[in-house]
Amino acid sequence: MKHYTRYQNIAHDLERDIRHHKEALFTTGSAYVVLYTGDTVEFTLDEFMALEAVQDFETSLRKTMVDILESADQAWIDWVRTDANRRLTIVLAGGGATLPMVKRLAEGTVTAHGITIPVAAAKSFPDWLRDDYPDLETPYPRIAVSLGGARKNIISSMGALKSTASGTGNFTLDRY
Repeated sequence: MKHYTRYQNIAHDLERDIRHHKEALFTTGSAYVVLYTGDTVEFTLDEFMALEAVQDFETSLRKTMVDILESADQAWIDWVRTDANRRLTIVLAGGGATLPMVKRLAEGTVTAHGITIPVAAAKSFPDWLRDDYPDLETPYPRIAVSLGGARKNIISSMGALKSTASGTGNFTLDRY
């Protein structure tokens, strides 16, 4: 019973400080944890990123992105590939937007509808907002996630995303 209580104390202590440890790991590249027992553990971001569970998480993120692109009308993918300079812009928002495995979603290429397309990260805070509303920069990632979540039911109820060309290379969204 004594070992179980010790385990509970360590687990609760770690749980209470986990946000601090995660922030240290992702901002400085390492985390130094003092356990309830006084023992210490130090690990690096490279060690964390090499964990199988973290790699599986990154793979699942990439698969989800591909699934979303596959559910969109192929015209979106065709539009990107009609110009070699075009990139599919990925908006990274929310608390996890700065995580290395999330940032990698907006690097390199992604294949959808059998077509490999280059991707790029959107600016973390749009210039037009910075110009007119600079005080929104800190809460912007949370605001973007909230707006996206609020629109989820509306977007889901409209079915597959479709687009039509206007003749100038611009697209308009159907039923948006």
